[in-house]
Amino acid sequence: VIARRNGKRWYVGAMTNRARAIDIGFDFLEPEKTYSAKIYMDGIGREEVKIMEREIMNHDLLKLEMAAGGGAAMELVLDIIRPSGHELDRHG
Repeated sequence: VIARRNGKRWYVGAMTNRARAIDIGFDFLEPEKTYSAKIYMDGIGREEVKIMEREIMNHDLLKLEMAAGGGAAMELVLDIIRPSGHELDRHG
């Protein structure tokens, strides 16, 4: 598993040669901040890709099931929210 940052965006990738499940922690993210995550992971078939979106914080743990010869990738974008709760910028 590897993570790299560019501005307010983090990119995380994982790959494997055998089928397995891994737990990914996010302690590298800023505390008390919410990130929008777009996660690409192995689907049921060899060529199928499953895409999931969710919110992630630095205390979260995400379990990923990876197929043999498969992997996962994700983009995490820092959410900046106005005090009133209206979205200001999700694309940083």
